[in-house]
Amino acid sequence: PLVALLGSGSAAAREHAAGALANLANGRPEHAEAVGAAKALPPLLALLQQAPEGKDAAALRGCGGAGVAARAASALALASLHAPNAAEVRSEGGVAVLATALGAGVSEAAAALVNVS
Repeated sequence: PLVALLGSGSAAAREHAAGALANLANGRPEHAEAVGAAKALPPLLALLQQAPEGKDAAALRGCGGAGVAARAASALALASLHAPNAAEVRSEGGVAVLATALGAGVSEAAAALVNVS
């Protein structure tokens, strides 16, 4: 259900689902592996690709960097500590997506870039 919410839920549901996946991926390698096995990485990248630019970008990031894009980037960063997940993010074009998100002000994308490089 969390992965399905990434693509079809409200903005708040997408943010909370991405945050939950980040929390799940944190701390234990088998949890990061499970996030990848759940096929969560492509929808997380898709959330970053949907990021608006300009003044609307702040709404996506939320206050203090929180928001859909920040949560998605955090989930990708933590899941990408598992090498097969990092490889999948790279193969899905994630380096360019993360670089664009970083350029748009999603600072959490930096950690994901480090982990997939």
